[in-house]
Amino acid sequence: MASASNTASFDLGFSRFKSTSEDKWCKILEDRNCESTNKVAKHMRNILEAYIFEKDLPSFDQTLDAALPALLEHFYTDLRQKNRQMYKLQSLKCILAGLNRFIKEQRGIDIITDSRFHKTNEMFKGMAKVTCKAGLGSTSSFPPIPDEDLECLITYFYQDFEEPNPRKLQQAVIFSLMFHTCRRGRENMHEMKPDTYCVEHDAQNCKFVQLLYFWHYFSCFR
Repeated sequence: MASASNTASFDLGFSRFKSTSEDKWCKILEDRNCESTNKVAKHMRNILEAYIFEKDLPSFDQTLDAALPALLEHFYTDLRQKNRQMYKLQSLKCILAGLNRFIKEQRGIDIITDSRFHKTNEMFKGMAKVTCKAGLGSTSSFPPIPDEDLECLITYFYQDFEEPNPRKLQQAVIFSLMFHTCRRGRENMHEMKPDTYCVEHDAQNCKFVQLLYFWHYFSCFR
């Protein structure tokens, strides 16, 4: 039973709960992911729809859930770039992640963990091996930062160590995170949380920061 104070607040015309429109719901759902993630999902949808159009298949909206595994099996084997060359392995993984996000949003289906897509995922792994055998499994990385440049950065970050500069401290932390724990620049940085790290002690009882887990979306395809 509501208390007298709560009842009085309603009697005075106050409303505790906000009325949210359907447009606002959609906006919240759209904004829950970072802009780059949404762009990837949209790009993967365009690739899938281009494939469906070229193969003269029913549109994605007309494709039943039961027909999605077979569609993706053929999609993985036929997939090519606009220049008709095969994608690199890392690009294939990005396509898989984008497709999964898109289909999960549209149909509520996780094409990586759903048992109905077991054969589909085996096909993806098979194509990943084909890609590696074709010499497309390696990732083109930027050249390492020269030692002299690293020394300059360290000098810049810590030259005012006695009187810490908040801006430099933030820059030093961001650089250290990206340099030691991020994949491909800052790719997985937005997924890090306070519990991603912990402080431990080594054999000399010196403190060090340890990465507790590494977010790897494709762990099931290792």
